[in-house]
Amino acid sequence: MKKIILSIVAVTLSVLLLSSCGSANKTVLLGSKSAKSYVELGNYEKIEVDSSSDDYKVYYDALYNSDVAQNGLYDQVDEGEVQSGDYVNIDFEGKLDGVAFEGGTSTGYDLLIGSGSFIDGFEEGLIGKKVGETVDLNLTFPANYQSTELAGKDVVFTVKINYRRVPQDIEKVYKALGFESVKKYEEDLNNRCKGFFAVKTFIESCKIKSSPKTDEFNGLVLLVFYDNYLRQSQGVSLASYLKNNGQSVNDFATNILAHLNDSQIETLPEFKEVKNTVLVTYALSEEKGFSADAKATNNKTEYEKCLAEYNSLKSKCSEFLIKNTTIKTGKKK
Repeated sequence: MKKIILSIVAVTLSVLLLSSCGSANKTVLLGSKSAKSYVELGNYEKIEVDSSSDDYKVYYDALYNSDVAQNGLYDQVDEGEVQSGDYVNIDFEGKLDGVAFEGGTSTGYDLLIGSGSFIDGFEEGLIGKKVGETVDLNLTFPANYQSTELAGKDVVFTVKINYRRVPQDIEKVYKALGFESVKKYEEDLNNRCKGFFAVKTFIESCKIKSSPKTDEFNGLVLLVFYDNYLRQSQGVSLASYLKNNGQSVNDFATNILAHLNDSQIETLPEFKEVKNTVLVTYALSEEKGFSADAKATNNKTEYEKCLAEYNSLKSKCSEFLIKNTTIKTGKKK
């Protein structure tokens, strides 16, 4: 499933290089339309987060690994066997009928085992193999692979495992990130977990009745969706991605809307989650009287205003929900 999601998003990004965002009345995004007409708000007064749950631990570990990845806090290991979740540095060459094919060769490539970055069998075929080992992987490209020359074809990848990259232990990580102690860093991780689960728990308690059918709304949801995707997959924000590619937010929004029906993005669960989050954010802001900071939307183009308004409201909603959340501790599973 992850491969499908990454493929859909990556392909759509590759083909993208405004309409007005509406007049700013009540909000830039919805004008005078009430966000609460789309959402039945759930419990936001007393939220409990169970720090002993498996979900909490998974997210805690994910935050730690994200800190490590974004700051390059790895140690190189020149021995041992490859395991799922390892970063490995590899050289590889893919051959079709004994001939190397275009795009199938690389040296010094860093691969996260289990990321789904390669075709089925590639990453799985490296698990259990030793650093320094060279292996031949007999694989088959998917029948619907984008390259017709490779679709459905049997190939052989020769892969050399150069070394593994493992996250540094927390004693090194907290210092590299500028924390005073392990305890302070662990408090930061727990606070971020609390914020994530406070918002998640609240959103799950809400009922989405419908959603706006406007370009403004769909454009904002897509911008937030791509920002999330780029931060998770490449460690960069949408703003940085667009700047590096010489694109404006408005042009990007216009093009993704034009390709929306062909991209299959709307079918992804992640897209629905973003849509729900946007709706709930505006509904809760309306309920509590939150408004976006004026400076956030000044001197911006229309879709930039929408995105800035949403980020400002989201921050205020998150702070509010966190204040109303308590951590329930129990015996670790």
